Order: sequence, then structure tokens, then C-alpha cells
Amino acid sequence: MEKEFIKGGLRAAAYYVIGFAIAWAAYLIFGWEYIHAPGIHHLIGLLVLIIGVFLLIRRLVEFFKNSANSSNKGALLIHFVVIGGFGIYFLIILNEVRKPYEPSEEALAEAEYLITDDKTESIIIQNGLGDTVFLQVADSVLIDKKNYKE
Repeated sequence: MEKEFIKGGLRAAAYYVIGFAIAWAAYLIFGWEYIHAPGIHHLIGLLVLIIGVFLLIRRLVEFFKNSANSSNKGALLIHFVVIGGFGIYFLIILNEVRKPYEPSEEALAEAEYLITDDKTESIIIQNGLGDTVFLQVADSVLIDKKNYKE
């Protein structure tokens, strides 16, 4: 392989290594306190990828202008591998998320629903299969299959 090809590839790889190392350092420093929103490390990683897409486009334009530039070819290869890899990874995740969730019978048996009735002063806990696990009417416990403590 040519030195220029390797040099261009290493320069592009250094961009991603430094960017993701900064994201990792941000995770170590700030953590991820609120799990329902992206952390600062996610935003840094996303920014690295977005800039990587623009770098990929720039390298493609340069490739069509001057296809003999070996340094550009090396950088283009790295950008394609990283951006394409993350693109495929996210497509796989989105494909998995779209599949309907069908809980197993064990999961349904573990799921519990609380039903209260003020008129009869009753508390019913049912599992996902519809089986009554706990029944309390007024102060009397009639069914207690899991030994719930009051």
C-alpha cells in the first residue's frame, strides 16, 4: 500500500479515536444521571458522527475531482467504514425495536396488577395471566400466594 493512502486513513481514524475518547472522558467525568435523556457523552458522540458525515461528503467530492489522490482514498475508506458501520448498527437497532413485544408465559406470570375497590374495601393483585395472587377484603386476607407483608 502507498504511504499516502495509509497516512490519509490514519488521519481520518485519529479524528474518530480522539472524538470518541473525548466522549468517553465526558462519561467518566459527568456520568449519566438522568437515564431518560441522552448524556453529554451521547451528544459528543453524535456530534463526532455528524461532522464525520460532512467529512465523508467532502472526501467524496474531492475523490470525484481528483481520483488519483491516495491520501484522500485512505481517509474516504475510513469515513465509509465508520459512518457506514454506525448506520448499519442503528438500522439493526431500529429493526429490532419495531418488532412487536410478545411476553413469555413466565413474564406474564411475573407481571402484577393492583386493583382496588372502595365499595367492597377490597384489594386484588393479579398476575398477567389473570390469576389472583393476593385478595384482601376489608381487614381479612383471603388469598396470599406470595406471602405479601402488610
